[in-house]
This record gives sequence, C-alpha cells and structure tokens, in this order.
Amino acid sequence: AARHEDTTSNRKKWFRQNVPVVGGLEYELGAWAYLPSTSDSADAVFMRVAWYPGSDCNGSQNGTADIGGIDASVRKTWQQLSGSAVAANETKCAQLRLILDPASGQDPIVYWDDAFLGAQAASTDTPTATPSGFCDYQ
Repeated sequence: AARHEDTTSNRKKWFRQNVPVVGGLEYELGAWAYLPSTSDSADAVFMRVAWYPGSDCNGSQNGTADIGGIDASVRKTWQQLSGSAVAANETKCAQLRLILDPASGQDPIVYWDDAFLGAQAASTDTPTATPSGFCDYQ
C-alpha cells in the first residue's frame, strides 16, 4: 500500500511503474484506492497506462489509455479500479500511473493497494468430446 498526498500544488500527481510489454497484446490492469474521511476533495482518482517504443519508457509515448476512476464522494471504503488496454504497436515498455487530480485549492489524500499490469491470459478452447464411432450394446 502507498499513501498519495498532494500538499504542494493543485497539479496532478502520480505514482508510476515501468513494465516491459509486447506491442499489440492486450493487458489487464487494476488497483484499489481509498479516500479517508479527512481527505480534501479530488477531481479524479484513476489509472493511466502510457505506451513507449523504448524499452526503458523514455522518449515520446505512442499512446495512452485511462482506466476506471473512483467515486470521489465515497469515503472510508476501498474502491476497485480495473480494465484492459491493448498496447500500441511497436511498444516495448508500459508505464502504469496511479493518478490523483486534486480539486482546486484542495490537498487530497488517497491510499493505493494491489496495483498491477499484466498480459491478459490467452483464451484456451475447451476440447469437445469426439465420439469414437463404436458402441457395444448388449
């Protein structure tokens, strides 16, 4: 878990984690967020994934996807954010961002837990029973 607090400005703040990925594949991402009862207002608490062609997530990003968003009026309850996004072609690195966007003149606090970004499991077909063509009735 991590505490995310904005006490210095009214600009967006985020935690970030770089993850190696393969362009064109679908990825699942999620996290839990908690606003304590004492927190000031936030305009938004959400996740963003940014796709980069470089393996270290430096340089220009080649796309982003915003995921979820919590109900900023709900306090003292863990809220889940989850979704999926397809990595832009030529992507080698994804940057998962947990974003706090404070309301004007406010100093909100948000707690984050269990954030993840991972490749979506490939679907596997269930084999269909095939008749053997032989039945022995007596």
